[in-house]
Amino acid sequence: MTRTMEPPEVAFTWRLHAGLEAMAARADAKAGILLAHQGGAFVLGVTALQVHRVGWLLALALMLVVAAMGTSVAVVVPVLRPKTHMVTSDDIVYFGHLREWQPPSLARRIERLSKEDEIAMVTRQLVTLSRINWRKHRLLQISLSLTVSAMSVGAVAVTLL
Repeated sequence: MTRTMEPPEVAFTWRLHAGLEAMAARADAKAGILLAHQGGAFVLGVTALQVHRVGWLLALALMLVVAAMGTSVAVVVPVLRPKTHMVTSDDIVYFGHLREWQPPSLARRIERLSKEDEIAMVTRQLVTLSRINWRKHRLLQISLSLTVSAMSVGAVAVTLL
């Protein structure tokens, strides 16, 4: 079945879905860039610690960087739902649901898909994506805060060399 014109409410839900996917991708990209910088700061801190044997301030800065790196990694780690948390096996929006289908059964499901079915599936996925995005952005905020704290403590430690 080829759709030539989607009802406005169906098109709207899919636009929302695309927007949420884009937000997740941007958060992942920001976390990746931040993680690269944090890795550089970690190497710099370890080198300074080995060369200058600076005490607790540099060690604190390194601990903050490691914590920041952990939160950056948590942003980009895929969130896969276990089978026990699948809302309904009839959903076909999330790839985790699709992997359980057999192609002939999936084809039949798509053929009998109503507008209401499609909207219901997409709206469930919108809520899930929103929760994932919220988590990603909160972790990104924490990582940024830890990074700035590590930079501040590291700057103080370096001035005391």
